[in-house]
Amino acid sequence: TPPSDDLILLKNTDRKTIAIDCRNCDLTEVMHELYASHKLTSVLVEAGPKLLDSFIKAGLWDEIRIEVSPLRLGEDGIHHAPEMPGPPDRIETICRQNIYYKSRI
Repeated sequence: TPPSDDLILLKNTDRKTIAIDCRNCDLTEVMHELYASHKLTSVLVEAGPKLLDSFIKAGLWDEIRIEVSPLRLGEDGIHHAPEMPGPPDRIETICRQNIYYKSRI
C-alpha cells in the first residue's frame, strides 16, 4: 500500500526515517521542529497534490518542479498537480513530458 498523502516520511543524513502524520498539523511548526530536533535545513517534498499544495500555500518552498505526463493516471484519468503560484520561470519538454519550473531563490 502506498503511503497516504497525509504522511510525511523523511530520511536524514544518517538514513534515519522520520514519519510525521500530517492530517491536522501546522507545516510551519513541523519544519521548525525538524530543525530544532534533527537540524534539518533542507527538505525535498515528493508527494501527492494535497500535501504539495499545503506546502505551497504555507509558503514553505524555494523551488517547485511540476512534471506533467501526457498519459492519463488514476481511475478517471485525471490527477491534478498543485497550482503553481504565478507563471513558471521556464518549461522543458523531455520525452513528451512537460516540466514546469518556479524558483524564489
